[in-house]
Amino acid sequence: MQRTERTAGSVPPAIVARRKVDEMKSAISLGLVVLVLLLSGRAHAAPTTIDVDALTTLVSAVAEAEQNVHRVQALAAQDRERVNAFIADAAQARVAADEAHRNELRASGALGDAEGRLDLLQKGFDRFAAASYVYGPIASAETIADPAELMATAALTESIVLSRKNAADDLSEARTRRVDDLQRARAAAEESERALVETEERRADAVRALANSQHAAADWQRTLNELVAQRNQLQERLDAVTGSHENMPQDPSPVPVPQSSSDPTEAVDRLLALAETSSHATAAMGRTFLARLSTSAQDIPALPARPTSSGPIPVSAGRRASEYVIARALTQRGVDYSWGGGTATGPSRGIGGGADTVGFDCSGLILYAFAGVGIELPHFSGRQYELGRKIPVAQMRRGDVVFYGEGGGQHVALYLGDNVMVEAPTPGGVVTVSPLRTSDMAPYAVRYIES
Repeated sequence: MQRTERTAGSVPPAIVARRKVDEMKSAISLGLVVLVLLLSGRAHAAPTTIDVDALTTLVSAVAEAEQNVHRVQALAAQDRERVNAFIADAAQARVAADEAHRNELRASGALGDAEGRLDLLQKGFDRFAAASYVYGPIASAETIADPAELMATAALTESIVLSRKNAADDLSEARTRRVDDLQRARAAAEESERALVETEERRADAVRALANSQHAAADWQRTLNELVAQRNQLQERLDAVTGSHENMPQDPSPVPVPQSSSDPTEAVDRLLALAETSSHATAAMGRTFLARLSTSAQDIPALPARPTSSGPIPVSAGRRASEYVIARALTQRGVDYSWGGGTATGPSRGIGGGADTVGFDCSGLILYAFAGVGIELPHFSGRQYELGRKIPVAQMRRGDVVFYGEGGGQHVALYLGDNVMVEAPTPGGVVTVSPLRTSDMAPYAVRYIES
């Protein structure tokens, strides 16, 4: 099982990002000083005269400030998806532990069968030995005069010897099988125990990651507020120079960072329980979808015990499956963004600031869309990026999935073609159809359904 590289107990990404943001703010502050000097030096110029150098510097500063705001928002989104990664790891560990427990039960059952067979064979061999002792050996051939009796005695002797050998061989084989089954049962029990320990470790990692993120939420918000204030200050100066307010951003307020004081342990346990039921639902919906595609039960491809990330969808039905995925995603337009929200069956309560909101986050929406055709995806964009087949973004088509940030770990959306996509964008927003953004886009899209 792949494990999230950075431990949940390390320095929270918000703190690391804060240091970078401080550098951004220092650069902006220095730019403000330079701009004040440039503008004050022309204070007596004619009101209609605009200094080109000062204006160019100011426009660049506004653009840089706006870019810094978007960078911090992207870092905050990446931090949220990072928590999703730990929860996805914990869910995967729980699946592995369940499988290990099933293997332990199978091995224990096989051992019980082997011990039962050994017991029966041992009792049979003991009865044979006791009978031989009670009735004694068969008369020697030298003492038998009748040829017919001699032949019957020889045949009986051969049969008894063969039976004794077979009984001994069966007993020896049963003992060997019992030893093998005992070793397998012990190994399975040890693996089951390791898997349980791994599950608890991953769960603890997820709880710590969520707690760290919740503690850092206020810092993220404060950072955004400061950057937006500086951006607006620069914009006001630009408006004063140009005498225009057309360049002012339509929404100067930052996207709110989800904040919550909810218990991270309760939240993680709730999401892990949802992940298990979501997996079963995905398998059931996959069988239903395949049944619709097939003309008879014999045509339905065999499904694995658990749904997969590539799915058993025939290539000939790929386009139909992709359109079904898109239709599922589009039915959720207008549903609230909720960090950690979304299962195979629909929107759900999230975590952190999304704990009281029923909705989807970005990876939850993609998980939901593809579950309808039996494709199970983890609830983390970075893991989703590692599955399926990677396609250069220049070659992506309707139904492919687009990712943002390093390793796809920042954001994910479903491509609809014609440079638009459906996504659960940011806290405070809703599932919507948006123009395709190329900034911070990963170099590859991912195709889960071939056609």
